[in-house]
Amino acid sequence: MRAWWEQLARREQLFLFWGAVVVLLLFGYLALWQPLQGALKDARSRRETLQGNLHDMQRIASEVRVLRARVRRQKQGAGGNLLSEANNTATGLGLGGALTRVQPQGDKRLQVWFKQAAFNDLLKWMQKMQGQGVSVSEVSIDRKSQPGLVDARFTLER
Repeated sequence: MRAWWEQLARREQLFLFWGAVVVLLLFGYLALWQPLQGALKDARSRRETLQGNLHDMQRIASEVRVLRARVRRQKQGAGGNLLSEANNTATGLGLGGALTRVQPQGDKRLQVWFKQAAFNDLLKWMQKMQGQGVSVSEVSIDRKSQPGLVDARFTLER
């Protein structure tokens, strides 16, 4: 190989040398530099997306903390007398006349009976009680002959 190189004219040697340099630079650019730049661009894009996701999650976490505190306050505020809450809520929704019996079963459990109550009003009452931190553990509803009226028994728990 050396003999072949030395038999070339000086001009041909320079031409081949600089041609090899250009080919190596082109290879370095295409094989190394361009892929690295593409990977860098992708990494920056991914970082921006992740930063946006992080910002969204921090905002949502803040909202969750606020909502948890609100629920905690509601549960603490709802720590009143279950019997009076059931009675007051029923009266406020116009079910006071249909409320026939309320029987406490300890501090945190209560049975409530309604006669000839409007079904839709009972659903509103049940929803309002659940909003006050009371859960309905048992329900028994009997349809009456008059449309929309029912007899019902609820077991409430806090």
